[in-house]
Amino acid sequence: MRINSMWYPIAQWLAAKRFYGELLGLTQTHCSDEMGWAAYDTGTGVPLFLVRKPNRAGVPGGAVVTFECENVDEVIARLKQAGVKVESSGAEGDSVRTFSIYDPDGNLLELSDPVK
Repeated sequence: MRINSMWYPIAQWLAAKRFYGELLGLTQTHCSDEMGWAAYDTGTGVPLFLVRKPNRAGVPGGAVVTFECENVDEVIARLKQAGVKVESSGAEGDSVRTFSIYDPDGNLLELSDPVK
């Protein structure tokens, strides 16, 4: 068994596409604004999909996607400058630092930075 894809329900369509594309820096590989979905390359072979489903956006208990960053400090600085809420997840240790961030619909994501 393997992960085939990940997806988040989205209410704030344009803001979410900007967040994942411009702010996080993921490459959009496919998009259908008419049908309400967009796919992003995560660098792992497992795509991340945004699906326009306002009634399910940001509800507790949804998926949490963790992105490993080469330079988490650079990404966090860019996100904070754009007004994105960033907090330590408390998962820092000898081998990894992890931070929680939230997309425009309140979906939780994590950024991790392997400690070298």
